Parts: sequence; structure tokens; C-alpha cells
Amino acid sequence: MRCHVVFHDRSLTRFDWCRWPIVGQDGDNQLECGEAGVDELPGVTANCSQLFVFLPQQDILLANPLLPPKAGKQQLNAIAYTLEESLAQDIDDCFFALLPQQPDQHVPVAVIDRKIMDEVTALFHRQHLNPRALLPVLYLCPWSSDGGLLAVICPYHNGYLIRTSEHLGLFCDRSVVTPIVQRIAAGASDGLHKIEVYGDQPLVQSLQSELPENVFDIKALPAIQLASQDPDTTNSINLKQKDYQSNRQWAGLLKRWRWPAILLFLLLLVLAGGFVYDSWQKQQQLDQLIKQQQSLLKEQIPNLAVSDRAKDQLVQLLSSQSSGQGQAGFIELLYEFSRLKSGFDGLNINKIVYQKGQLVVNLEAKDLKLMEAFRSRLESARYPGEIDNVSINPDKTSGRLIMKGAQ
Repeated sequence: MRCHVVFHDRSLTRFDWCRWPIVGQDGDNQLECGEAGVDELPGVTANCSQLFVFLPQQDILLANPLLPPKAGKQQLNAIAYTLEESLAQDIDDCFFALLPQQPDQHVPVAVIDRKIMDEVTALFHRQHLNPRALLPVLYLCPWSSDGGLLAVICPYHNGYLIRTSEHLGLFCDRSVVTPIVQRIAAGASDGLHKIEVYGDQPLVQSLQSELPENVFDIKALPAIQLASQDPDTTNSINLKQKDYQSNRQWAGLLKRWRWPAILLFLLLLVLAGGFVYDSWQKQQQLDQLIKQQQSLLKEQIPNLAVSDRAKDQLVQLLSSQSSGQGQAGFIELLYEFSRLKSGFDGLNINKIVYQKGQLVVNLEAKDLKLMEAFRSRLESARYPGEIDNVSINPDKTSGRLIMKGAQ
């Protein structure tokens, strides 16, 4: 069974409905229609396999921008910014539903406030209903493929629907319908002269008196029940599109898992706090060990300060103790090499050997320039030293330093 639900206004409290086919007493298929409140929605749609919902036109803006042939995804996404001036609110607060680009290069667009979409979606979620489509009510105002048709006017709850093309139209109050039709007529293209009015003879007479005679053909048609109309829903702008449904599903999922997510966050916060506290305790222990080492070194180096390099001072002390032996030992040569290398951070040490009173160091640098600079530094050494076995490669330069102790 097919069902149409046509909401009256923004409050979503009352709606018109029609459903068919209904088998009558004589066995014929019949149409059943009525009006109901929102609390009766489940009962009205209980046996409906195809539910189509039509939203108030006064809350929907329809547009039909022209784009280059075969417009890409970026151009389609930019439609929102081209319509920004036509909206009374920020585009981030609106939802844009599109149809594929038409053969005439136009792209039909429907714009609705996201709050309204949220309310409509929440309403049907509470009622456990899944509409096949959410459509602007303008599509229920019949449109003919007649090439001369300028506008179709249908009464709709204290106002009128004015349809000007397959995907364009608006809702207006009774008091302004005539001026709006006059404006539409003033901008009409050549060949568009027919205006059809459903079920309102006084409006037909008013338009005939206001519009130029013998220019526009204003035709009065019998009244229709909008909910009973059968529009081409396959070629209509469906506001129930995948991207909005996806956003709603994610929002619902986040809402359902809100408290588990909060508990998980708190658990991670506790674990992170424990890790930080454990790191702080280890740092405290390390600082205590360093203080103990400093106190032990001060016994050998009384003048040791916190900012001094304790290792260098210890090497100096050990070297001075062995200086009376007449030649430099390993510690003294190592200290001198450490002093010479200071400032050459790019100079790497691969191997250090002390043999027969000589300190042999395998060096490696990124380039020859650094190696030559260190060779020049050897001229200021207290002990004779030279670099031999220099090997030059594109990515590195290596060599061997030989420093001899005093004889």
C-alpha cells in the first residue's frame, strides 16, 4: 500500500494523508484520505509499504543553478556558496539535497534548515517509521510538460504553492499571491503565457484583472487534494539522502555510546596519570643517584661545581697524578684528544686503541672539510699527532689519528 503524509506547517503536529489502493465493498480499488494529528501517524501508516512524506514548502528553498557541462564534485560542492546570498542563515546550518545534473546543465537543489531535518528524522525514529522519501510539498502541485506553461497555483493551508517549473516554486501567503504572480509574469520568457489555478475562482478573477489582457491565458481548474496526487518521485529532490542519513546514524551512535566513551576516556586518563607519576618517581631516583655520584666525585675533586664537566675534571686529575712518570699515559692522551675534539660534533669515533705509548683513533666525518679542520686543530695539541690512511667517499671521509705521548 502506498501512503502520502503532507505536513501542514513547521510545527509538524497536523498532516493530511492519503493511502491506496483500498479495496471497496464492490471489489474496486479506492483512495482513502483524511487529516490527523501526529499521535495518529503510526495508525495511519500501519499497513503502508511505501511511505512518502511531504514537508512544508515554506521551510524549503528550491533553486536550479546552471553549471558547466559534466560538472565535477568540487563544482557541485560549491553550490552551497553560490546560494549563500539567497539564504537567511549560515550555510553550515543548512542541508543541501541535489539531483544529478540535468541535460540542460542545471542542477536542481533543495535547501532546508538542519534543525528541521533533525526534528523530522527524530519524529519518524520515535514512531519506528522509515519513509521512502522526504519531498518538498511543491511536487504535489501538478506540473504539465506543456511548453507554454508559466505557473501552476495550488491552495495549501492559508496560502498558495506557486510552481514555475519541474523543480522550482515557492509558498506564499494569500495576501501577496497576486503581486508575486505579477512579478513572475513580468519576467516571463517568450512563449510562456499559461497560468493554471486549482480550486480558487476569486484568485483567477483577481489575476485576470491585474495581468495584461490577451497576453496571459489564466485557466481555472477544479480543486484537488494535494495528498492524493501521484508525482514522479523518481525525478524529485529527495531530502532523505545518504550523507544526511549517515550523519544522523553517527549522531545516534555517539549518543548511545556516550557513557561508555566517557568511562573509556576516564580510564585512559587514569592510566596516563599513572604513567606520568611512575616517570616522575623514576626521575626522582635518577636525580638521587646523580647527587650521590656528585658527592663521591667531590671527595676526589673538591672544587667540583654543579655546572662543571665532572668527567673531564676526573681525567685531568688522573693525568696529573701520572705526569711525573716522564711520558703521557693513556688517560693523559685521551684527555688531550677529548679537548681537541671539543666543538667537532660531526666527527664520529669508530674505535680507540692505546698501544706502545700511542693513542690510535679511527675517525669518520661527513665530508673532507671537517676532517681537514680537525687536522689543523692538531697543530695546537700538547702531544704530536697526525692523521693518515684518509679515505674519501661521496658520503663520508674516514681517517686514523695517531697521537704519541711524550718521550
